[in-house]
Amino acid sequence: MLENLERLFPLYPKKIKQLLRFLYENDLELYLVGGSVRDLLDSGKLGFDQDFEVQSRSNMASQQWRDHLDKVMPLAAKEFDLSIEKLKFNIYRMECEEYDLEFAPARKEVYPKDKKVFGHSDFKVELLPNAPVSKSWQRRDFTLNAMGVKFDLSGPRSKTEFLDPYQGIEDLKTRVLRPVSEDFQKDPVRFLRSLRFSRKLHLTFGLELKEKLGQFNLQLLTQEALKRECLKDYAPVEFLFKFFELVDEYGVEISSDSMVDLQNAVRKLKELDLKNLHVPDFYASLSLLWCNGFEWNESDFLAFSLFWGGRKKIAKRLYNQYLILEETPEKILELSSVEELRRSPFYGQLKKLLEFFESSEWESFREVIPEKTSSALASLLKLQDVSTLKEKYDKNLNDQQGAQRGDLKLLQFIQSLRKS
Repeated sequence: MLENLERLFPLYPKKIKQLLRFLYENDLELYLVGGSVRDLLDSGKLGFDQDFEVQSRSNMASQQWRDHLDKVMPLAAKEFDLSIEKLKFNIYRMECEEYDLEFAPARKEVYPKDKKVFGHSDFKVELLPNAPVSKSWQRRDFTLNAMGVKFDLSGPRSKTEFLDPYQGIEDLKTRVLRPVSEDFQKDPVRFLRSLRFSRKLHLTFGLELKEKLGQFNLQLLTQEALKRECLKDYAPVEFLFKFFELVDEYGVEISSDSMVDLQNAVRKLKELDLKNLHVPDFYASLSLLWCNGFEWNESDFLAFSLFWGGRKKIAKRLYNQYLILEETPEKILELSSVEELRRSPFYGQLKKLLEFFESSEWESFREVIPEKTSSALASLLKLQDVSTLKEKYDKNLNDQQGAQRGDLKLLQFIQSLRKS
């Protein structure tokens, strides 16, 4: 594994090498840390997200160090014609070619002692201009994300030193996920990251992590944070299932109405086989509900819709179409005359269904259905797939060549479905 680090600096494009040398010459000690080091050790590949911790090479005081960073970082961006953004905690982000570079001053995160329920970043920060990495990296989540490389760029040839204060490389070899800090459970996002890294890197939970998972309180975990982690996973909907399984397994409390609604919705979805669903879109998941005649109330529908960024108005309309489609096979297909059609309690719903076919929502729905769901969709109305329903509607209209209108056309469409 360690041999992969020997070629680290040469892997960078010329402009990044020049940038790092410029920062080093301007009193910045540079440590590459986190996921890029982990992945280089594990797979030999250098990712495009590069996170650097920076410290002062000359024993600056805290405020002097802040002022120095505020001067040097914009100067570096200007020198090499790079975009730059200043984030909280005095972190600077730059883009260089296809690389995203983040320079974070070493810091300590201090959690209030009298607080019991924490949200993300509920801590105060102390900058550490000069500190051993065993102290500055104590804020990191897992041991395998607390490995780093220190750069020595004082001479013409770069030198690197591998630093591993928490034995992360051993955990990487044995595929064990282990927390670093005693305060690990005070950031609810780390509950999500535990799940995501275990799935991404095929890791097992170490004993320390299992103990910490049971100490989490997720009352302040937001849906937005959950969605961000879902979308980083290779199978977002499956990640949702596993998240709530983990919540139940460790008896973790989630009390916000929005999260409870989402949990109820996921429990219903969980009964379906969605292992191959990789599309991060709630429409695709709901299409499977329609195929399986699933009972789905409006509250659940809206919870899942809003979670994936859908608008309430469209979600409600889709919910109405779900009700119609669910009833269509058993009852609507029995209608045999225009009179029966007009007397039917489904008459108004059918008209709305046809409006749905002609709306932009239908096109959005059809576009996001993944090919992998085709076998499940075959059960909908006993047709080949959900698109067949719309195709039959379009064909029925073309066959009539505009001669038939209104309710007769609607009845003939129903009859065409009955012949399927």
